[in-house]
Order: sequence, then C-alpha cells, then structure tokens
Amino acid sequence: MKTEIKTREEKLQKEQKLVGVYGMNCNHCKSSIEKHIGSLPNIDIAEVNLEQKILRIVGTSINLSQIKKEIESLGFEFDENVEC
Repeated sequence: MKTEIKTREEKLQKEQKLVGVYGMNCNHCKSSIEKHIGSLPNIDIAEVNLEQKILRIVGTSINLSQIKKEIESLGFEFDENVEC
C-alpha cells in the first residue's frame, strides 16, 4: 500500500486575479508595481500589461485589500473590477 503525503503548499490552491492599475506610463512604473506586489506574502507572480493597464497576480490566499493599499501607496489607482 502506497501512502501519498502532500505538503501544506501542495494542498493550497493557486488562484489568479486580474486588477486594473491606472496611472502607469512607462516600464519603470511597470517594474515598480511588479517588484512591490511580487514581494507580498503568498504572491508567486505579479505581471503588468502596460498597454492594457492590467496586473495579473498568481498566488495563494490573495489579499486584494493589501494589494490595493500597496498600489495606492505607489501613487497609482486600483480597480478590482476589470473586464477582459
């Protein structure tokens, strides 16, 4: 009989969120947001599409209020109601 043991990380489901970020004009803005959001707990990927003004976030237990606070502290507008 083979027993499979999963780690806590394997049990947590990854989720993806798309949010709007407005006020970005250049690659420096893009890099700043990706760096700050990517360093938050439980975030694996923070990827900005500068043209569409969309931030794609992948992680576990994504805290949108924390992400909103971080984006606004950088001087950008946050919108969690993005239509793609």
